[in-house]
Amino acid sequence: MTSFSVARPVPVLPNAVQGAISRLPPSVHAVFARWPSVLLCLQAVAVLALFLVIDRLTEYKTVLTAEGYRQPILAVEIVTSIGAPLMAVLLVGAAVLYRFGHLSAAWTDMHGGKTLRWFVFALAALMAWPFTAYGYNFNYDQGHYWDRLLILLFLVLLWFRPAFIFPFFLLVFGVMWQLSEPMLGGSLIPHKLQVLHALVLFGAAFLLFAATGWHIGRVYVFMVCCLVGAAYWEAALAKIDINWLSSVGLSWIPIPSYAHGWLAQLDSGTIIAFSELLRLVEFPAVIAVLVLEAGCVLFLIHRKVSLALLVAVICFHFGVFVLFGFLFWTWIFLDAALLIVLWRDRHDPVFPVYGRASFVLSVPLILYGALWAHPPHLGWFDTKLAYTYRLEAIGASGTVYRLPASYFAPYEDAFTMTSFGYLPESHGMLVGPYGVTHFAGVAEAVNAATSADEIFELEKRMGTQRHDDARAERFYGFVRRYVANRNAAGTPMLDLHGPMQFWSQTPGEVPPDDDKIVTVIVKELTTFYDGQDIRTIRELELARLSVAAEPGPANGGTKPSP
Repeated sequence: MTSFSVARPVPVLPNAVQGAISRLPPSVHAVFARWPSVLLCLQAVAVLALFLVIDRLTEYKTVLTAEGYRQPILAVEIVTSIGAPLMAVLLVGAAVLYRFGHLSAAWTDMHGGKTLRWFVFALAALMAWPFTAYGYNFNYDQGHYWDRLLILLFLVLLWFRPAFIFPFFLLVFGVMWQLSEPMLGGSLIPHKLQVLHALVLFGAAFLLFAATGWHIGRVYVFMVCCLVGAAYWEAALAKIDINWLSSVGLSWIPIPSYAHGWLAQLDSGTIIAFSELLRLVEFPAVIAVLVLEAGCVLFLIHRKVSLALLVAVICFHFGVFVLFGFLFWTWIFLDAALLIVLWRDRHDPVFPVYGRASFVLSVPLILYGALWAHPPHLGWFDTKLAYTYRLEAIGASGTVYRLPASYFAPYEDAFTMTSFGYLPESHGMLVGPYGVTHFAGVAEAVNAATSADEIFELEKRMGTQRHDDARAERFYGFVRRYVANRNAAGTPMLDLHGPMQFWSQTPGEVPPDDDKIVTVIVKELTTFYDGQDIRTIRELELARLSVAAEPGPANGGTKPSP
């Protein structure tokens, strides 16, 4: 069977270290030919092991310090982080695989290489867009333009040689991690990380090909299916863990989303009517979501099941967009690309990933995806309460501006989600961003309340004190530093950032360059639906930060008394 054959004879390595596959006895090759599932199992184990090593090493070595992100070229910092000994090992290994293996292979040297090329290249281009066109980072006062050009260069080279996947995702990881430093809060990385994991999986599969000559198209597509299935199964598991069906509150979603800025152009009455409409379909909707996500354990039981699940989860993502304003276009693109591969492969399979053995092997990989792929654990209860945060800027002219989340690019996702529960000191928190909680009792109590006084009483009895002095000071320092640096540089002339993931931004305006910001006011707003209207029941000033005339680290500021 050609799909399981060796690409070409593996030459004899020095000192009798020969290509393992070429030295296998004919009886073993006969086993692979008669029971191709045995070969798939061996390849899957090898790819998984290589993935774990590459993924953990990549994440560990590409997370830089704040000082590292202040440097103009991140590629140099990543090489420094890897260190001379490990870099020497990697270079020697690459040289050996180049000389005696298949590291220099073209896409056409791999079975199904044409399909693999467009699939991998499309995912790589998907990641190159946000990480080459993001806004200037005023936190570090760096644009890292050489790194952006290198990412584009590696992307072009990837079209010709699959080996360039390694420097590509190393640099993309390095650029991406600046979004998590400082730790502002919010789910900012997972929707990009899953696509990157699909690229790392290809790196692991290609490394197996480079060392053995095995065709790896089948095992790669198989592992991507397991990766996608595991992401949705983990979301189902999160809901099962909290007994989600007991108090889901799906119909309340539009209210905290509206408080965060989603569909802000509509009046509150329309949002309330939308919420009431959702109540009519809430029970069948939550059952459908749970069945869909849990059903992904069966992702590889049959091609028709895979295709149906992928279509369903794509539709599900658009439903999430309607409710929350979250457009997870990276997840949608990955699902759609995999859907196309499986659809095109249905008549004369180039990647035969279906069969009893494949399904049996896929089930534990999906069930225990959290151990190797780290998909997000997405399960919560929804409420009609929201804590949101607003930043107001006072210009030198005395004019007050409400700063939009986009002002803080490339950290706009953090300022849209506003996971800043560590800022308030005067009260406990009942819910997280967008009115969600992991506690059914809290959700039931909040949704049963009908007045502001009841909410304030619940904060005293059931609220969690999340204030953290260290994180709050980092946040205030970030705001002062970012604004001071942007004051000095002015508004960026060109912003080509990719599509937003979070569309629920509150309206705002950016001060003109000739009206420098001198003070930033940080406020918390508590919004609640009392059964009559969506009301702001508390507006609390958390800090009044003075911005230095010249950029610098943490400049002065005062916090009001509780």
